[in-house]
Amino acid sequence: MENEKLYINVKQNICDGIYRGIYKDGDKIPPERTLSDNLKVSRVTVRKALEIMEQGRLIVREVGSGTRVQLHNYGWARELEVLVLVAPAGHAQFSVFIEQFQRCAAAGGSLLLYLERLKKDTIEDCLYRLYQRGLCDVAVWPHGISLEQEKLERLRALGMNMVFFDTDTGFPFGDCVYSDIEAGMEAMCSSVRKKKNRRLGYIGLDTNQSYSARQAKEAFMKVGAPGKVLFELPQKRENHPQIIKKELERLERKGKLPDAIICPDGKDAVLLAKRLLKMKAANIKVASFEELADSARFGITTYEKDFREIAKTLYECLSGQSRKGELWKAKRYLVSGSLTER
Repeated sequence: MENEKLYINVKQNICDGIYRGIYKDGDKIPPERTLSDNLKVSRVTVRKALEIMEQGRLIVREVGSGTRVQLHNYGWARELEVLVLVAPAGHAQFSVFIEQFQRCAAAGGSLLLYLERLKKDTIEDCLYRLYQRGLCDVAVWPHGISLEQEKLERLRALGMNMVFFDTDTGFPFGDCVYSDIEAGMEAMCSSVRKKKNRRLGYIGLDTNQSYSARQAKEAFMKVGAPGKVLFELPQKRENHPQIIKKELERLERKGKLPDAIICPDGKDAVLLAKRLLKMKAANIKVASFEELADSARFGITTYEKDFREIAKTLYECLSGQSRKGELWKAKRYLVSGSLTER
């Protein structure tokens, strides 16, 4: 048992070097004697660790040339017994999302665990800690947090199956599942225009980091013409009420308030509707991508994400990676939502 722990520690030490970028694709790792001296274990233990890594095709040993790191981007074939969801619990629709994901996992015979990223950690470091504990099948909802492709490539090569929701930076090292934002934007714009709201405005989040914010803005510019972007809000939410109040009052003074406003974020849409009500401008329609408890109360038209279908697609993606193994190739999947007109 003690010998087993020793060679696992050796393997983990090398894997840590790969994840941290100390050993890149094609790089040589130290020879057996050096590893033996540095890690204070026998060469037999080092050799056993390298054999395991070679069987997993993480390294290739060449006679006379040494041992090189070899990174592969394919699925890892195994039973999908335990999977982990990394997602923001603070998101307004998280409870709906995780409930649907739990149902899909249970129906497939899998146990779903949940991990929320600590503020001090990157998502990649969270995933690496899961890998160290043998939890290698993960679904990730970054919710505006940027990802490092180089680290995702290393995680994939180390043995992780990954699927991502609402981001494009996970591709091609994981399947990517998206809500059909363009279809949703077109549906919302058409809905508010039917009510004779011809001048459309857009208020979204700053697009520097968030994939969904960037996609929503691009979709509005494509299908909302001749609508205008009124202003954008910062990623941090503390000052949103004050900014919305100030900007709406500025637009009102200039006579530039539109007939309807598309505001993808549900919480901001509610703040917006409340402020318009106080300004006695409740006739201005508001539309959002999120259905919240107050959406109906303030007459907000919504194009709601289909979390049941999203969860099903995410689970099927992970299942496919585990089933196809080396034949797997990353794909993108669009999931349609549903419009609620008000």
